[in-house]
Amino acid sequence: MPTAVILCLANSKKLGGRCAAGLRRDGTGWVRMVSKLQYGILNAAHLFLNTGNEAALLDVLEIGLTKPKPAIHQPENWLLDGSVWKLHAKQDVQDWVAILRKAVVPGPDLLRGCADRVSYAELQEKQADASLALIAPQTLELLLIKKPEGKHQVRGRFWLGNQTQTCEYNLSMTDPIWEKRVLQEGNQRLSQADRKFLVTVSLSEPFHDYCYKVIAAIIHVPRALAELF
Repeated sequence: MPTAVILCLANSKKLGGRCAAGLRRDGTGWVRMVSKLQYGILNAAHLFLNTGNEAALLDVLEIGLTKPKPAIHQPENWLLDGSVWKLHAKQDVQDWVAILRKAVVPGPDLLRGCADRVSYAELQEKQADASLALIAPQTLELLLIKKPEGKHQVRGRFWLGNQTQTCEYNLSMTDPIWEKRVLQEGNQRLSQADRKFLVTVSLSEPFHDYCYKVIAAIIHVPRALAELF
C-alpha cells in the first residue's frame, strides 16, 4: 500500500466528524485523507497517532493510503488503509519552507474566483483543479456572528491581491480551536506584523447546490518559517 509523509495543515470539523489534510514531503502537493464513511469523514479513531496523541497542525505524519479517491469538488482525496498514523521524529520545519512557499496562493482568486462559494453545477461541467489552498493574508478578522435563528457562527474576513486587484473574502470557520476561542472570547484580529500565520482554506461538500470555501485551519508559524513572508 502507498504511504505519504505529510505536514499536517488541517484538522477541522466536517459534518459531525473531522477532515484532515496536509502537504506531501516529496513536493507533489496536497493530500486530504478520507475514510469509507459517508462523505469520507474521519472520526476520532482515525486521528489518533502511534504516540496516543491526536494529530495536530504542523505534525509530520506518515499516513497509510490505498488509492486516490478524487471527487469533482475535491481532487486531492485519498482513501485511508486503516493503519495507525505515525508521527515522525521531530523535524526542523525549516525543511518545509520551499514546499510551503510554493503552496501559498497570493490571490486575488482563491479556489476558483473571489466568491465564498462555487456552484456545484459549474463543478459538474468542469471539475475543480484544487480544493485546498494555503494563504498568508496581511490581516485576518475573526468575527462572531449571530444568525437570524439565534445560533452563533464564527467567520473570517481577509483580503488577497495586489495593487491592481484585491478581493475581500468572508468565510465560515471549521477550525475547532479558533472557533472555540472566538465563541469564548469574542472577535479576534490577527496580523502578520504581530505574529506570522498561515491559513488553510478548503472547499466543502455540496450544500444547497454550492460548495463553500471555509477556513479549515489557522496556523501560527514558528520563527524558522519567518522567511516565507
